[in-house]
Amino acid sequence: MIILSNPVIARKVDVMMTYTYQKGILEFKMGVASAAGFLVVLATLILVFATRKLIRYDEE
Repeated sequence: MIILSNPVIARKVDVMMTYTYQKGILEFKMGVASAAGFLVVLATLILVFATRKLIRYDEE
């Protein structure tokens, strides 16, 4: 994704994990990167629990 983006379209095709990489590794803004990473984990947990509830994973 980083290879395919150029400065003209970078803001249009940016996703959360490339944003986290850019802020954390390239710009060394660890607070912003850790907050973005936390949001990714939180969204993943919400989707997992919603999917488990939707497919009734816990019921026999």
